Amino acid sequence: MRLGDIVEQASETWDQGPTLFGEEFPYIEISAVGLGNGNYSTENVSLKNAPSRARMIVRENDIIVSTTRPHRGAIACIKKEHDGYIASTGFAVLRRLKIKDVDKEYLINVLRSSIVLQQFLQRSSGGNYPAITPDEVDNVLIPLPDLSVQKRLIKIIERSQGLRRHKLEQANVFLGEIENLILSKLGINNQTNQNRHYFAVKLQQLHNNPLNVERYRNNSNNNYSNWEPISKKVWISKSKISPSKISSDTEWDWIRIDDISPNPLGIDTIRTEIGKDIQGTFFEVEEGDVLLARLGPTILNRKIVICPQLKRRTVASSEFLVLRCHSDWYPETIVWALRTTFYRDLMYSKCRGGTPSRYRLDADDFQNIPFPEIEPTVQSEIVTCVRHNIALANRLRTEAEMLWLKAINIFEMKVITCYE
Repeated sequence: MRLGDIVEQASETWDQGPTLFGEEFPYIEISAVGLGNGNYSTENVSLKNAPSRARMIVRENDIIVSTTRPHRGAIACIKKEHDGYIASTGFAVLRRLKIKDVDKEYLINVLRSSIVLQQFLQRSSGGNYPAITPDEVDNVLIPLPDLSVQKRLIKIIERSQGLRRHKLEQANVFLGEIENLILSKLGINNQTNQNRHYFAVKLQQLHNNPLNVERYRNNSNNNYSNWEPISKKVWISKSKISPSKISSDTEWDWIRIDDISPNPLGIDTIRTEIGKDIQGTFFEVEEGDVLLARLGPTILNRKIVICPQLKRRTVASSEFLVLRCHSDWYPETIVWALRTTFYRDLMYSKCRGGTPSRYRLDADDFQNIPFPEIEPTVQSEIVTCVRHNIALANRLRTEAEMLWLKAINIFEMKVITCYE
């Protein structure tokens, strides 16, 4: 059936007036929705800095579907506690079911399946950021077996989700051991994040920026007055190149922030493009360089990775900070120190910008972040722990994704079988 004949798109909007929320409002933007897993996050945004797209009111059990690059599967179901929140107009909001014999949980999963995602792409238009119109969303065809079959298919997904969640939790234990080791070696007490803190803020700091407590959440009780700026440990690249101008007919490799998953253990994807197709200016990177995504949300997602061995000249997005370690520093030490909750919050507190989704960490602010001296023997101990635990975490994450892909394939095949 046509999706538009199954469920109605909501059009409840907010005029961005002050009466509904006050000085800040809770917001869900497209980048806050996970791909294929139904996870999403919210943020508080100052009313005076409200993005123009922040207008859709969402309700409990609404299904939100990103209409920008919809084939990626940024699809989620709104939780009870987020009823009445504001979402981007870049979502199609599916609300009221028009027919009885459909389970909403089944509908969510079939929307995230390749059966539907391929239709989203086919019905989209545009270049690097293809988009689909609300009318074309309605025209997507949804396989709709009997309700009893839908419920059996949901159980397949639910079982797989439970197993996947368990594997990922095990992987996080190994990653947590890395953080605990580093914090103990740095002498940082990270438990004070649970306490209430008070901050003095200059009036001029409030002129262009909202007062957001998340920016002041770093562990202020630790004494790092004797630490040196991190610029004493790493060199920060500032020069950029344009592949389309330097070598337009040569193949380049290209590392993009969007191709790196949250909390990555490495670089998931490196694209290969002809120089003339890589428009703009980028950082040229080398093996061993540390790439730190400097946008506020990507700092919270710990998108910090090390460049692997490279096959050809490689560029990285200008939204990275590119760090090249001094000869007596291991890249793993820098990366996993910066990935700790302590440094995540400290870097976020140094970001600048009008709204949380647009906060950026400037290179000049980053280079003054305090960093301790770590003896080579301690660094070696950290690196040994990092490499061992990453291998274990990678294995568990791989097993989790294989379980999930197997469940998705079974789900899709059984859906298709219903119509053979």
